[in-house]
Amino acid sequence: MSICRIMFAAARLVALAVALASASTFGALAACEREEGCEQAALLQVTKSSESLKSLWPFSGLVQKAGRLHSELDQERLDEVHKVHANMEALAKQKLVELESKRMKRNLSDYNLTQEDFGLSNVTLTLLDTVLTEMGSLLSQINASHLTDEQLLLDLAEGFVQCNTDLTARQVQSDNLSSLVNDASDSHDLCRSTEQNLSAQNATAWAAYLAKGSEAQPQEVLDCLQNFVNGYSPQTSDHLQAIIDCASTLQSWSTTFGVNMTGLRDAYFGSLHALNNHSEDCRVNQSTLESHFCEYRQQLSDSCLAMDECYQNVNQTFHDLLVTIAASDSRREASFIAATKVICYVNVLKANLTQPAVQGCQDLVVDTTGLAVHIPVPATKQACDTSPVADYPCNTTWQQDEYYSKSWYTGAPQIQPDTCPGLNPHQLRSPPLKRHSLCFALHMAV
Repeated sequence: MSICRIMFAAARLVALAVALASASTFGALAACEREEGCEQAALLQVTKSSESLKSLWPFSGLVQKAGRLHSELDQERLDEVHKVHANMEALAKQKLVELESKRMKRNLSDYNLTQEDFGLSNVTLTLLDTVLTEMGSLLSQINASHLTDEQLLLDLAEGFVQCNTDLTARQVQSDNLSSLVNDASDSHDLCRSTEQNLSAQNATAWAAYLAKGSEAQPQEVLDCLQNFVNGYSPQTSDHLQAIIDCASTLQSWSTTFGVNMTGLRDAYFGSLHALNNHSEDCRVNQSTLESHFCEYRQQLSDSCLAMDECYQNVNQTFHDLLVTIAASDSRREASFIAATKVICYVNVLKANLTQPAVQGCQDLVVDTTGLAVHIPVPATKQACDTSPVADYPCNTTWQQDEYYSKSWYTGAPQIQPDTCPGLNPHQLRSPPLKRHSLCFALHMAV
C-alpha cells in the first residue's frame, strides 16, 4: 500500500470544499502518476486545499438548498473520508506486517526499533501530521455543523412563537372592533327606543288633530249655517238682528276652531318632523353598526386565516428541515467516526505500531452522543375563534338577535335587508368578508 494513495485520498477530502482546483494541484497529481515526488505532491495538494477550506455542511437557511448541499457535498465527503479510513487501516496493517518481517529477520524487540524500521520517512511523517491536522479540522467542522443545524431548528422554532405573537397583535385589533360593534349596538338600541317614543307621540298628535277635525259642530252653529244655506227673507228689524247674531256665532266658533286646528296641525307635523329626523339618525346608527360588524368579521376571519397559513407554513418548513437534518446527521456521524479512526491509525503509525494498537483502532467505539441534534418543541398553536362572527348582517339569526328580539322592535319600523352578496366559498371556516363588498346596508322603512 503506497503512502501516496493515502495522502491523495486525504487531499481529495479537503479539496472538496474548494470551488475550483488550482493549477498546482493538477501538477501534483501528474507527478504522483509518475511515482516521482509522490509524497511531496500529496503534501502540496493538502496544504493548497486547506487554505480555502469551507464548512462541511453549509446551511443557507433555505431547506431546498440545504438538502441539495447535504446530499451532494456530504455524501462526497463521506465517501472520501471512508477512503482515507480504509487506506489508513490498510497501511497500518501493511506496515505492521513489514515490521514483523524485519523483527523476525533481525531479531529486534519493540524497544530497539527506529523510525527507519517503521518504513516512514520524514516527509511521510510530515504528511501524516497534515492528515492529523485536517482530520482535526474535519471534526471541528462536524461539530460546528451540528451546532449550526441545532441553531437553525431553534431559529425556525421561533417561527411558531411568532405566529402566536402576530395573532395576539391582530386579536387586539379584533377586540377593538368588537368593542366598536358593542358600542354601536347600544347606540342603535337607544336610538330605536327613542324612535318608538317619538313615533308614539306622533301617533297621539295625529289622533288629536284628526279628532278635532272630525268633531260635530254645536247645534246653534249648524242652525245658523242652515239658515244661511236656506236663505234669509228679512221682514223686520228683528229678522236682520237675527242675521247679525248668527254671523257673530259663526265667527266666534270658526275663530276658536281655526286656532285649535292650527295648533293640533303644528303639533302633528312638528312631531312627524322630529320622528323623521330621528329615524334618519337611527338609520345612520344602524349602518354604523353593520359596517363595524363587517370590519370586525373581516379582521377576525383574516386573523384566523393568517394564523392557519403561518402555522402551516412554519410547520411544513420545520418538517422539511428535520428531514434534511436527519439525513445530514447520519452522514455527519459516519464521517465523525471515520475521521476519529483515521486519527487513531495515524497516531499508531507515528508512535505505537503494534498489533494490539492497530486492533484497538479497528475496534474503537467512537462516542457520537455529542452530535445528537436537540429538536426543540414547537409552541402550541394558539386558538383563534371565529364563532362570534358566524352570524352576520343579512343573516336571519343575526337580524333576530340584533333587531327583531329587541324590546324596541314592534314591527314598525320594519328592518329589511337590501343587498346581501354571497360569501366567498374559498375562505376558511366562517368565511371572512371581502371588505366593503360585503359590508351591506340594511334600510329601515317606516
